[in-house]
Amino acid sequence: DFARIEALRSIKIAILDTGIDAFHPDLSSAIEGGETFVGGDWRFDWVGHGTLIAGMVAGAHGGFAPGARLYVGKVLKDNHTPQSAKTASSNGSGGDLAAAITWAIDKGVDIITMCVWHDRYDDRVYTAVMNAITRGIIIIATARRATG
Repeated sequence: DFARIEALRSIKIAILDTGIDAFHPDLSSAIEGGETFVGGDWRFDWVGHGTLIAGMVAGAHGGFAPGARLYVGKVLKDNHTPQSAKTASSNGSGGDLAAAITWAIDKGVDIITMCVWHDRYDDRVYTAVMNAITRGIIIIATARRATG
């Protein structure tokens, strides 16, 4: 209903992923800003995953928060694919992810979503996540068990 959509317009959500198709008609008006932490341009999503997540979150036609304001942090490189996800060459570093989380905090977001693959613990990421949580920011992150 209209009241719910109006309430969602004040929610700020960070999408930390492969970037976004900033010209997508369902998303372009929701984007407040972005930053790249791994090179390339955050406004182009050659992989498509960040755009997929942004559409699920704030897409004008089917997102669960269609009035939300998006802040996009590119933390995965343009060569990131499901097959390359296990290699450091497609992922940003823990430092890149920590910097993106800190950037999102500084933007005043309410929610941070992260779809990333890192196979080892990183103090910088832990510290950034804890900083977000202590500020009341909701963290939505994928989890995957490393095998082998």
